[in-house]
Amino acid sequence: MVTTETQIANTALSLMGEGEIADIDGTDATATKLEEVYDQNRDFVLEAFPWPCAIKRLHLTLSGKTAVSGITNASPGVVTATTHPFSDGELVTFVDVDGMSDINGNIFKVTNKADDTFELYDVEGEKVDTTGYGTYAAATDFAYRYATPDWDYVYDLPSDCLKPLKILGENFGENDIYTWIREGTFIYCNIEFAALKYIKKETTVTKYSSDLIEAIAYRLAWLTCIPITGASTLRQWLETRYNDLIRKARGSGAAGGDSQDQGEALWVDAR
Repeated sequence: MVTTETQIANTALSLMGEGEIADIDGTDATATKLEEVYDQNRDFVLEAFPWPCAIKRLHLTLSGKTAVSGITNASPGVVTATTHPFSDGELVTFVDVDGMSDINGNIFKVTNKADDTFELYDVEGEKVDTTGYGTYAAATDFAYRYATPDWDYVYDLPSDCLKPLKILGENFGENDIYTWIREGTFIYCNIEFAALKYIKKETTVTKYSSDLIEAIAYRLAWLTCIPITGASTLRQWLETRYNDLIRKARGSGAAGGDSQDQGEALWVDAR
């Protein structure tokens, strides 16, 4: 049974007719060539098909959600939010702020940011005078990134996400009418309390199916065949075999209904 990355690497070497290595993290030339591309190759194969071991569902977090401990009555108002993630020019909004209720729901441009503070300007770049906004009364409120005029909410992409598949409702329900887009590390949608079904970066080899291990090994062999063996004909065969494995996974319905969700894009991604 294959249970380690080194064993997957040795499976790839056997496909090339090469001898085994002791450790993929070793210092010999062959191990180094395999280790250099192993993570990229694993993630590529995981993205190419919704392998059951890599499917995850998770409630999303509103982007930039940052605890606010204070907002001054000044021109401009100054927000204190320890180690906030915002940069100058970003748009932020506030929800359910106590005491300074006039700030709720408005859009502000982050200006003169420091590690733990930033000043409030309007979207036109003018100072926001908060002297008449009431007195900030709570220390448990939050600031968030403003989505866009086209979307109600912007969420952070989970850190282990390789490929988003579907936006889900609060109770993880699926609905084809849910619309969304991904831009960089953000998910934009119109669903409050949204969740996400996605392909995660699964690194635990013992969770892999035999088909997934075989696919990772074949593509790893394809990537490293020329550097290790110089055999271009063998490389072409390895590519064909890898594509056959992905086609087989699609046809077997290994991921249930999700195999059909990939459509033709799956085959393109796998090539």
